[in-house]
Amino acid sequence: MLDDLLYRYRVYLIAARKRSPLTAEVYLREAATLERFLAARDSGSETATSAELLGYLVWRQSGAAGAEAGAVLSRKTMARVISSIHAFYKFMRLEGLRLDDPSELIATPKQERALPSVLALEEVDRFLAAIDASTPRGLRDRALFELIYSCGLRISEAADLSFERLYLKSG
Repeated sequence: MLDDLLYRYRVYLIAARKRSPLTAEVYLREAATLERFLAARDSGSETATSAELLGYLVWRQSGAAGAEAGAVLSRKTMARVISSIHAFYKFMRLEGLRLDDPSELIATPKQERALPSVLALEEVDRFLAAIDASTPRGLRDRALFELIYSCGLRISEAADLSFERLYLKSG
């Protein structure tokens, strides 16, 4: 029964949710780990409560399921674990195996976003000086890179610039 459920879950992840085969395998591995955890407690995914899922997450966070016993999981890994649980219970509801979703109250932890690294002023000066501004293309490139740097534009924003959106009279 479990193998059939996991097979159908894999098909759902790849066909309906458009997940890559690698992502589907990670989600399947997580669902199988959850099933083993619940089975050891005389439960299963079809009857699990929110409290049991929280117990699973505490168990996973402690590193008990990992390769290194006691190794605490990162926020990113815990977010993936929680996301896979949400996807699994969404699938179970769609399949009619559950009427409720015990994972719906479990929030995914916020991810820390690293700030992009920036060039030192001397590096920017060297970069701009390396552009040959004696040719029309070089002059254009230098102006474009100065604009990108001074305005903090993303490359996609610079690529989206057009003369129709340049308002010289307005400054």
